[in-house]
Amino acid sequence: MARDKVLIAAAAAGFAMAGALLVKWEGTKYEAYLDTGGVPTICHGHTKNVKLGDVATEEQCRQWLEEDMAEARSAVRMCVTAPIGKYRFAAYTSLAYNIGTYRFCNSTLVRKTNQGDYAGACLELKRWVYDNGVYIRGLAHRRDDEYTLCIKIDFSLVYSGVTFTQH
Repeated sequence: MARDKVLIAAAAAGFAMAGALLVKWEGTKYEAYLDTGGVPTICHGHTKNVKLGDVATEEQCRQWLEEDMAEARSAVRMCVTAPIGKYRFAAYTSLAYNIGTYRFCNSTLVRKTNQGDYAGACLELKRWVYDNGVYIRGLAHRRDDEYTLCIKIDFSLVYSGVTFTQH
């Protein structure tokens, strides 16, 4: 029972951190624009069914952020089978949100995590700094933030009785 409460609290903290990280790096634009890869984008990095000329309200942006974050969180929960704490969960959610769930689930980062190579998995974040083959400084800074979260020791895993290897 106490273990479940710790895990629930850790998950909630991870959700909050991921949301803050996403809003920081995605920003908010109410009019559709082309992102660095030439993809029509609006609000907080929302791309589904967006076309240039679209305009969104604050409420629409909030709704899309919730939906897109739920999709990214779901991918992290589905594809990562090794225990991860709130910091790594937040970093992985941010990455999945940014690169897409298919690319996230099929990444070397997920494979290394599932093999217990946490340090190697965190280093993989630093490889995702290109958009269509072009180095993007903003992505490098975003990955630095994600990496900083990823390498933090999450004591909620220790206190909940989950065993893991922290490198």
